[in-house]
Amino acid sequence: MMQTYIYKRSNMKMYPTALVLSILLSSSLFSIATTPSINAQKNENKKDSKQNKHINPLAAVSEMAPDAIEFEWEKINIAPQYSAMDLEQALVAAYENNKAIIAARRETLAMHEKSSQAKAGFLPVINVSSSVSGNYGKNENSNSSPQNPNSISTSNAHDMAAEIKQNVFNGGATLSNIEAADKSIRAYWANLVKTEQDTFINVISAYMDVLTKRSTVEVQKAYKAAMKQNYETSFEKHKIGEETITQVANAEAKLKDGEAKLVQAEAEAAKAEAVFFNVTGGVSAGNLKLPPKPKKISESLDKILQQALQNNPSIISARYEYESSKANVDAASAQLVSPSIDLNASTTYTHSGSRYDPSRNNPAAADSRYRSHQVNNKVGVSLSYNLYSGGSYSSQRREAHERALGKKFAIENTKSTITSETKGVFEAYKAAKANIQNFKQQVKAAQIAVDSTQQEVDVGTKVVKDSLDAQFNLLSAQIQYLQSKSDYYKTSYQLMALMGYLNAKDLKLKVNYFDPQKHFETTPVGY
Repeated sequence: MMQTYIYKRSNMKMYPTALVLSILLSSSLFSIATTPSINAQKNENKKDSKQNKHINPLAAVSEMAPDAIEFEWEKINIAPQYSAMDLEQALVAAYENNKAIIAARRETLAMHEKSSQAKAGFLPVINVSSSVSGNYGKNENSNSSPQNPNSISTSNAHDMAAEIKQNVFNGGATLSNIEAADKSIRAYWANLVKTEQDTFINVISAYMDVLTKRSTVEVQKAYKAAMKQNYETSFEKHKIGEETITQVANAEAKLKDGEAKLVQAEAEAAKAEAVFFNVTGGVSAGNLKLPPKPKKISESLDKILQQALQNNPSIISARYEYESSKANVDAASAQLVSPSIDLNASTTYTHSGSRYDPSRNNPAAADSRYRSHQVNNKVGVSLSYNLYSGGSYSSQRREAHERALGKKFAIENTKSTITSETKGVFEAYKAAKANIQNFKQQVKAAQIAVDSTQQEVDVGTKVVKDSLDAQFNLLSAQIQYLQSKSDYYKTSYQLMALMGYLNAKDLKLKVNYFDPQKHFETTPVGY
């Protein structure tokens, strides 16, 4: 079971308790006490039932400094124990197991072959061929004689040939094809980084969602327990005429609302865990630890935009795609206007033979045989120039030109998109950072309101409905606080991704890095 703690103040007759949420208190930057444990509250109720019949189930821990008060720590079980996991382990699991990343790597390796195919234009083309043929003939005459004998004739031929062709000039088309392939490959490298970053963003989002949803479940459990106790209190007061049946019904409605909210929270937590399982490549969410504060983000939007426009993988990919498209224009132009000059060499070998065999009925006829061997070698230079091809080459050049123009505008569009997205995420980041403190103070204020309202209910100046409203306000503040912390982490890492820093190397993950350039340099050429 996962364990947390409650405070028991030694100099008080009544012991207020607080449920210490894993997300709320695991960060040294933002730590507050929230709602109580249900089991611990029941135990406290039994101890102090004679002294105070209506104990506030959402009583706050004292706001005094920790070193000014002596506390005793009591362990309580609040949830099943999970195997420990931190954010780095989750990212490592995704880097090694996520199917989207693995598929992108394979696509990149396949793209490397485009360079080998383009470089083949500098290498010779060698063809060999061989053929064998034979002929059989038989001549039979009804009136066979020495002048007109029966006969059998056979012949065969065996041809072998080898040809080599080496292009020596094609207007630079081969060089352009190589450049186009290499630029496209680098665009794929940038897209691989983007896939990696997108996956990491999904992992971080799922990680924070699991933390937030699990903590929300605990908050909802405490809220449900509070609603149950308030309902019981209202019912007891109704028996002695202090509250109406309407007030009892209202308390019961709040209890049912708490039960429904708990069911919904548990469903959302299960959904978050399923998403986490998927994005990490099949790793279950264990006892997730609150991640360390994200890498320090500049408070200057201009600096963030400068980094994003320089390092964002989408922009880098768009630039390389444009460079590749320009090289394709050059290749198409060379094919249209330049001649092609090739060196050609060939050798052929032919072996043939024939045999004439007269009929056995005429042994006086002579048997004749013939064989020949022939070798033919040829070396030459050929020049070819396209005069007309039905407009095909011209059309291909126009197509390449239009694609290049499109890629040029795509760069500006990508820059505009990244700029807009960066500004939006930066504003969300600032809002989340500010809201952490705002909602933290709201939780404290709501807790004070709950305590005060409960005391007034105890003395009869307020009714249970007032306590219900105060407790609902506390619940809302707690959930908003949890969400603001989650948003802070998410937007921080989103800004890192926009600046191109959310990848395995920059995060210094302990993995075997996939290096596409190393593979590219060892991709075979010529075989």
